[in-house]
Amino acid sequence: MALGVVAGVAIPPVLAGVGTTCHQASWFWGGEEATVRGQAPARAPIVRMGNIAAIPNNAQGAMLALRRAGTWNFDIVSNALPPIGTVLLWIEGPTHSAIVTAGGISGYNQACVFPHLPALGNYSTCLPAQLVANRRSCFTIAENDLVAQAVVLGI
Repeated sequence: MALGVVAGVAIPPVLAGVGTTCHQASWFWGGEEATVRGQAPARAPIVRMGNIAAIPNNAQGAMLALRRAGTWNFDIVSNALPPIGTVLLWIEGPTHSAIVTAGGISGYNQACVFPHLPALGNYSTCLPAQLVANRRSCFTIAENDLVAQAVVLGI
């Protein structure tokens, strides 16, 4: 399995009334993929989310600290997607991360980049053509970098 496959499935609800942020979701899927690869033990969703909550400098800080592989501009590449499994990162406020899946760009709370979604939406997969005009450029993070750091962080 690849990161783009595990991110193609919504995260099971962990606690009633507690939403998932985009960065928590990216780390969750990174941990799930590490488990699939045999690099990390299987964990119940509540345990994995607890481990994410315990990340030093929080999920967002850890995501922003990951090595960036490059940039992607959806205007230049005619709405094409980078390879499935690529992590997308927008650093201008509000920051946002998502994973490229077979269906498009998958993640949580994506209203900051996809204006048609509710402000605090749940899991969604959208197409590049649906990106808001001023958020069509982002950084990319290699799938293996996210997964390896999820292992280091004990996610």
